Amino acid sequence: MTTTEATITNADPPFNDPNNSDLILRSSDNVDFYVYKFNLAGASPVFRDMFEVGQGMQILHDTTPVVQLSEDGNGLYKFLMWCDLSLDPAQNPLTIDDIALILSITDKYMMNGVASHVGVLLHRYIEKEPLMVYALAYHARNSWGEEAMRAAAWQMLKSGKLRFTPSTLKALKGLPATALSHLIKYQEVCGAAAQSLVADTTWLKGTFPAPWMHECRSKADCNCPLSFYRDDWVYICPWWLRLMKRIGDALLESPCVDTLLVCVGKDAAKVSGINLTDAISCNVCNVGMDTRAVSEGMLKFQAELARMVEQVTRQVSLDIDP
Repeated sequence: MTTTEATITNADPPFNDPNNSDLILRSSDNVDFYVYKFNLAGASPVFRDMFEVGQGMQILHDTTPVVQLSEDGNGLYKFLMWCDLSLDPAQNPLTIDDIALILSITDKYMMNGVASHVGVLLHRYIEKEPLMVYALAYHARNSWGEEAMRAAAWQMLKSGKLRFTPSTLKALKGLPATALSHLIKYQEVCGAAAQSLVADTTWLKGTFPAPWMHECRSKADCNCPLSFYRDDWVYICPWWLRLMKRIGDALLESPCVDTLLVCVGKDAAKVSGINLTDAISCNVCNVGMDTRAVSEGMLKFQAELARMVEQVTRQVSLDIDP
């Protein structure tokens, strides 16, 4: 036995049985994996062609042909667990980095079927790693990757506009500039759509009683500091206009329900402590105004605007074409 042969080790089960294989895949760090050519040839045209011409199979180990691969033992093990239908890869949970590694190997060997099964696991990481999911799914955007890609893009609305940090650049490695451009454009369109709800709140009319919105019985009798709102007879509290401006700016940056909950949630507490009688000096406009009515109105407004924000952002289309 040569020195080189002495450094070779067998892979962990189930790839360590010489009697249950007809091929050895040798990793870059000299780990031997005992497999069947049939499983690999059926899933990969690259392996099929390799076996047909005998490429890279000149080495024999106890009469079994050996194929030297560039992947290390760790990557090969995780990859091969998905290549044999008789195995249960779920017994070895994968991190998103593991998934990325396996997908890179399936891409190299043109194993689209295996990639589609592994790609399903990306959905587990959409909430925590949406940008990386987007980048990985992009390469399969015309097949299994489209759904994950769109879900990840929508999830990223919660994080605000894309910023380039070390972790961001790592996730974007290998992503074409066009795919990044599509993502940025999608976020901008969603932000504008969400902000437009605040700029034009006519959709609120008739939805519920708004205690910060008033109709003066006679404009001539009204000398309150309320701001002109929608027409000659409707006025709105100044604090409400300031809140709408703040919400609109926040939604433009991060167009999602979470943004609204933060903005309105903070103001709901402040509103409860406002002396509305002092804030509204008009005896016509302040009729029926009290802190309870405002608090209840804020909660109803919050729910309705949240529904509208999700609705308009869901309607925005993400361009996935190159």
